[in-house]
Amino acid sequence: YSNLLQTQNFVFPVTSDCFKNLSELRCDSDIYPEFFYQLSQICHNIQSLSIEFTEVISNGLADLISVQQNLKYLYITQFNCKDLTTDVINSLAKLPDSIIELELDGDELCIPLSFIARLTNLQIMLLSFNDPFCSKNIS
Repeated sequence: YSNLLQTQNFVFPVTSDCFKNLSELRCDSDIYPEFFYQLSQICHNIQSLSIEFTEVISNGLADLISVQQNLKYLYITQFNCKDLTTDVINSLAKLPDSIIELELDGDELCIPLSFIARLTNLQIMLLSFNDPFCSKNIS
């Protein structure tokens, strides 16, 4: 897994040479915002993105999501999490239609699903929620 970066709650400098060819990223939403911002400046070709949303959602995460143009696999987990920020929801709405696999998993579905209609190449979709009737998703 030479192109795999699995982060915990630690910060390290990201340079233009480092992680330039990153193809897979698994992370929590509460990583230091500067880390996500730096990755968003360098990594535009992530193919597999797995995010576990926690109580804290870093501001830089939306930047990272919004610059991905070759994303094929998106996995979002949301347990014991506050609502997603407007920036994150907007970045999901602008995802490229290159996504072929989408997995949404969590306590309740507090992500507007309207972005899925844009994913014309979607082949696999897994939805798993304990309470699928979150008030945010009714409209």
